[in-house]
Amino acid sequence: MKKAPAKGFRLIFGYLGLFLAFEGIVILFPLLTLVFYPGEWKVLLDFIIPAVFDIGIGILLYKLLVSGREKMRFKPKEDAVLLVLIWVGAILSGALPFFLSQFSWLNFGDAEASLGMSFSESFFEATSGFTTTGLTLFPQKAYLDGVVSSPLGVDSCSGYGYAHVFLFHRAFMQFIGGVGLVLLVTSIIASRQNFKLYFAEGHNDQIVPNLAKSAKIIFFVYTGWVVAGSLGYGLLVCLHLRQFAHPWVA
Repeated sequence: MKKAPAKGFRLIFGYLGLFLAFEGIVILFPLLTLVFYPGEWKVLLDFIIPAVFDIGIGILLYKLLVSGREKMRFKPKEDAVLLVLIWVGAILSGALPFFLSQFSWLNFGDAEASLGMSFSESFFEATSGFTTTGLTLFPQKAYLDGVVSSPLGVDSCSGYGYAHVFLFHRAFMQFIGGVGLVLLVTSIIASRQNFKLYFAEGHNDQIVPNLAKSAKIIFFVYTGWVVAGSLGYGLLVCLHLRQFAHPWVA
């Protein structure tokens, strides 16, 4: 029996569901920092609420609109509509943890957890992150302005008690944006729409003919630079602390 077709807005919102589910996972990822900074656990809901919403709505859209149907090709301009929805959805989702921090009832009554960022500031920050432009409205109090020695080794200090998890969220958005938001998701979707979406975003580069392999190469290059930069920074910090502890060390 021939499967019912998925086309038009059914196809657009079905694929949008996949991207929303992926974005929900991206929002959850910064919570891994709580393993190293457990004192910041009170901002859990600022990330969990938008992530669960994205994953739940995303899976629901895909199951209801696309799953089990024959996926047709996009008509002219439909791929552009999907790309706009993907980017708007990603930016809104990425902005919510910053914005939700101001509601103390979400942070277990801790008013000090607020970043003090309005919705427009949060939206700007997420846009800057995913587009990797480097512009920021992040509050000065949340920046890590130095290093101190702690019983567990080198730690970063800030006047704000929840800096690490939010700074990691900001940095991870830049990482995802640098690798390519659409590239990462289309590379794991077994569909003939992959290259059309990728090129519709404005890309004209193709490292290898297979999109999934291209995504892996770009991902590992970016990850390699992040690891190298982190190791180099860690080495500089260790040398700085050693020289501070022993001024006679050249």
